[in-house]
Amino acid sequence: MKFGERLQTLRKEKNLSQEELARILNVSRQTISRWESSLSSPDLEMLEKICQYFHMTYDEFLQNKPIQKKSYLPYIFIILFIIIIFLSFLLPNSTEDFTGSAIVMTPAGFCLLIGVTGLLLTLILSYRNHRK
Repeated sequence: MKFGERLQTLRKEKNLSQEELARILNVSRQTISRWESSLSSPDLEMLEKICQYFHMTYDEFLQNKPIQKKSYLPYIFIILFIIIIFLSFLLPNSTEDFTGSAIVMTPAGFCLLIGVTGLLLTLILSYRNHRK
């Protein structure tokens, strides 16, 4: 897809007229029309402004790569596991009820184990997804 076609597609996805986009970018409507018709191209400074407006990188815009949506799920999991870790400090940590068992797992220890494990896994997966 050419630059002009890409610009027109993105503009229409946002339900903007050429005049509205021109006002946003501080150019004339004819300039937008020339860009979309591939009669001219914006300079690098204007291209940066266009990419910022559409929340895209140069690669996503120029090479028609799909837009990577930001996921807030890892952050939610991190907060959840941190809460579980703090919760472990509020739970009883007594081993008196487990005298006949060889392995003792108190409620506090269990919460701490789940919290730390979940936090580490979430951080590792977030890092791997970020590097892709």
